[in-house]
This record gives sequence, structure tokens and C-alpha cells, in this order.
Amino acid sequence: LLFYAFMPAALFVAGLKFRSGQVQGLRYTLIIYGGFLFAMAAAGLLAWLRGFDRRRVGAVFLADVRSNIIYVAMPLVALWLGEDGESAMAAFVALSTPFYNIGPLMAAEVALSGRFDWQGLADGAKRTAVNPVFIAPLLAMGFVFTGTASVIPEWLLTALGIMGQGSTALALVVIGASLDLHGLPRALKGCWPDLAVKLVLLPLFVFACYLVWPLSDKTAMVATVITCAASPAFNCYIIGRSIGLDAEYLSGLLACGTVIGAGTAAVWMVLASAFL
Repeated sequence: LLFYAFMPAALFVAGLKFRSGQVQGLRYTLIIYGGFLFAMAAAGLLAWLRGFDRRRVGAVFLADVRSNIIYVAMPLVALWLGEDGESAMAAFVALSTPFYNIGPLMAAEVALSGRFDWQGLADGAKRTAVNPVFIAPLLAMGFVFTGTASVIPEWLLTALGIMGQGSTALALVVIGASLDLHGLPRALKGCWPDLAVKLVLLPLFVFACYLVWPLSDKTAMVATVITCAASPAFNCYIIGRSIGLDAEYLSGLLACGTVIGAGTAAVWMVLASAFL
């Protein structure tokens, strides 16, 4: 129910908020997308070095890019940077939405196919094309780009919004039911390289790019670093479990990331504000 109804509803509503006019230029785009691709490459390399099976490789592709934007990054940026931070987050979400919702999912599907060649890409693309989590934001952005979003009835948008708001709460219930708190130290021992990619290397890459190639808008740079440093999104577990990824590994990764990410995000907030 979460995967086929509640999460697609949340992603559809989020996709309707996409505004191309909020994107701040080529440099901003290259740094954000470069960071995403760097994180996926690092996650894939570490997974290969550790001999992960395809289900776990797909899991790290998903979790090492998708930040918990709604419940971690947005509140942190709003508290730290105020109204300017909220505007910067709107721009980040507008720019990152296409890749954030599609790229990691497709990479995970390719990993599940077990073939990193043209046939594997084709198999991953076929699986992704029928995935409701992929279809929902793509459909929403189609309405935005064609200027037809106004034809969607208000009552339907309200209903979808309510379903979307419930998706994270239900996801937390599912994660909590599957989580073995006594096993967190063991989970951390296994997933710390992936947490290092998500909580350290990804924000470090973006931070370094901004030092070398800064934007004129400091707020946008700080907001991007904070968002990249946020813990993995809770819905990674639901998506991963529904498409056949290693749900147990994802559960431990999300739990450890949420706890550790609170400290690492605070460090990146200070560093980005001081040096950018």
C-alpha cells in the first residue's frame, strides 16, 4: 500500500511544485548533479570492494544519494538561514527533483539485473518504467511543463496531499517494526563506509567544488551542503523493500545514519557558513 499508493501520491504532489525558473544556472546544476554522480560512483566502488550481492549494491545506490529533505534538511536550513534558506531549498528541490527521484532508482534496478552493460541498462530501464515511484514525479512534471496542472481537481490534490503526508509516518512504523535496536552496533560495523559516503564524502565534494567554483549566492551554497549532508531518506527503505533490495541492510543503514547524521550535519552547517 505504501509503495503503490501513499509514496506515489507524495512524489506526485512534490513533482507539481517543480519550477524551472528556480534553477540558478549551469554552475549550480553541475555541482549538485556532479555530487550525486560522485556519491553513486563511490558507493558502487565500495560495494564492489566489499563483495556485496546485487540486492545490497542496489540498496547503497539508493541510500547514498537520497537525503531526508523534508524532515531533516528543510528544518535545519530554515532554522539556520531563515527565509533566505527556505528560498534556497526551493531552488535545490526544483533542480534536484528529476535526478533525486529517478537516478538512484534506476541505478538500483540496474544493479538488481546483475549486468552492468547495455543489456543490464535496458533491463533496469524496463523495470524502472513500470515503477510507480518513477511514474508519479515524471507525470507531475509533465503537467508542469505542459502548463496543464490547473486541470487537476482541487479535491484530488487535497486527497493526494493527505496521502503523501501519511507516507512518512507509515514508513517509520514499518521501519520501526523491522528494526533490531540491539543490532545497531553490528549494523554500524557493516554500513559505516556507506555512511561515510553519504554524510562525509558527498557534502565534502560539494563543499570543495564551491570553494573552487563559488556561486554569487552564499545562502544557496550553504543550503546545498547541509542538504547533501542530511541523513538518508526514510522512504529508501520502503522503495528498497518493494523492489527487492536488501531491506535489512537498509533498515540498519537508515537507523545509524539518522543518529550519526544529526552530529555530522551540525558540523557541516558550521563549516559551510564559515568558509563559503
